[in-house]
Amino acid sequence: MKRKKFLITTLITIMLGSSIGYYIAKNVDFREVRWWPLLISHNTGASMLPTMSEDSYTIIVRNQEFKNGDIVLARTQARWDKDKKTYWVNKRVIGSPGDNLTIDETGLYINEKMIIDFVKDDYHPLRKVKNKKLDGYFLLGDNYKKSSDSLFLFMVYFNDFLFTKNDIFGKATHYKIKDNKKS
Repeated sequence: MKRKKFLITTLITIMLGSSIGYYIAKNVDFREVRWWPLLISHNTGASMLPTMSEDSYTIIVRNQEFKNGDIVLARTQARWDKDKKTYWVNKRVIGSPGDNLTIDETGLYINEKMIIDFVKDDYHPLRKVKNKKLDGYFLLGDNYKKSSDSLFLFMVYFNDFLFTKNDIFGKATHYKIKDNKKS
C-alpha cells in the first residue's frame, strides 16, 4: 500500500512539474524562474543535432555539479550578443575548470585528448591557443559548425568564451521527447 501511494504521488508530481515546466518554457523568461528545480527546455536550433532534434523538448534538472560530457542548459551573456540579449542554450560540457585547452590547426583538445578533428571536418580555426587552463566551463554544440558556443565565442572574443557555474541552470536528463516536425 505504501509503495502504491509513493508511486502515485511520484507520478502526480512528475506530471504536475512537467505541465508547469512546459508552460514556463513556452511563456516565461527563464531568468525569472532560476529557483525552479525542474524545467522543460524547447530546442529550436540545429546546434545539438543529432543528439537533440530541432523543435523538441528537453527536461532540465537544476544542478550545480557538472562534468565533461553532460548536456546542460546555459545562458549566454548579453555582452556576447549584438542586440545585448541573453539566450538560453543546450550545450555539452567539453571542458571544466582546471582542464587544459588547446586549439590548433589540427583540432580542439582538452587535457591533450582530441575532441574535434579539424582536418577531418575541414574546419580552419581563426585563432589558436596552447594549454590554456580553464577557469570556467567550455560548452560545445554537438553540431559545432552550426553552434553559438565556446568555440564560436573563442573565435570572436578570444578571452571571453567560458561559461561560469552561475550561467548554467542544470543538466539535461531526457531529450528527444517530442519531435513536432511534420512528416
